[in-house]
Amino acid sequence: MSESDKINRDVLDLKQECLYGPVKSRRLKSSLGINVLPADGKLCSFSCIYCQYGLTQKSYHVAEASGIPALPSFDQVEAELATYLKQAPRGIRYITFSGNGEATLHPEFPELVDMVIRLRDRYYPPAKTALLSNSTRMTDRKIRDAVAKLDTPIMKLDAGSKEVFDRINRPAPGIEFDGVVQSLIDFEHPNLIIQALLMGGDRFNATDDEIESWAGLIKQIDPREVHIYSLDRPSAIKSVLKLNRQTLESIADRASEISGVEVLAF
Repeated sequence: MSESDKINRDVLDLKQECLYGPVKSRRLKSSLGINVLPADGKLCSFSCIYCQYGLTQKSYHVAEASGIPALPSFDQVEAELATYLKQAPRGIRYITFSGNGEATLHPEFPELVDMVIRLRDRYYPPAKTALLSNSTRMTDRKIRDAVAKLDTPIMKLDAGSKEVFDRINRPAPGIEFDGVVQSLIDFEHPNLIIQALLMGGDRFNATDDEIESWAGLIKQIDPREVHIYSLDRPSAIKSVLKLNRQTLESIADRASEISGVEVLAF
C-alpha cells in the first residue's frame, strides 16, 4: 500500500441486525435489507478500497465461507422476517439481500433465497426480491441457480481489466477476474443489472481505456441495464476520489454507445 493509500478509519459501523431499514435507496426506493452475515466483522470475498465498511479483515476475506462463527442461522432469519412481514408497513418495494459483505457467502444462501421468496409470497406479495452482490460466487452453479430465482439480481463489475480489478476490489485468493466475467456472460436473467462504482485517479477505473474495456465486457454480458455511481459514503482508502455528476453522465453516454446497453448514472 502506497503512502497515498492511507486507510480511512472513519467508516460506517456494521449492521448489527438480520433485518434493517426499510432503506430509502437511490435505485430501489424503499428496500428492506436482509443481512445474513456476521455482526463482528465484514465477511467478503473482496476488500474494496472504496468500501463504506472499511477493508476486510484477513480472517473474513475468503472466497468460500466455512467455519465462520456468528453467522445468523436459517431459523433466525426466517423467524425475524416472518414476524416483520406479517405487520410490515405499506410501500416496501424490495426485500434485498445485502448487509455486512457478500451475502452469497452464507453456506445456506440457496435455502435462504427459497425461504425469503416463500415468506414474501405468503405475507407481502407486492414486494420484489433483490440481491446486491460482488458477483464472485456466480462461478458456483448452485449460487447461480439461487440468484436466478430472485426478481432483480444486481451484480457488481467495477473493472474492465484484471489489473484494475485486483487493484480496487482486492479479491480473496482463488478468485479470478476472467472467471467472474465469464460467469456473468453465462448468466441469463431478464432483469439482470450490472452496477459499478467509478472513482477518479490514474490508477483506478474511470480512465478512458478502462471505461472502453469495461463497456466491451458489458456488451458481452448484455444485462437489462447498468447502474454507475461514485462515492456517497466514506471509503476504506483515503485516496479514492469522487466523480461529479457531469463526469458520470458523460461516462454513461459513452459506455451506452459502446455496449449497446442502457447505462444510468446515479
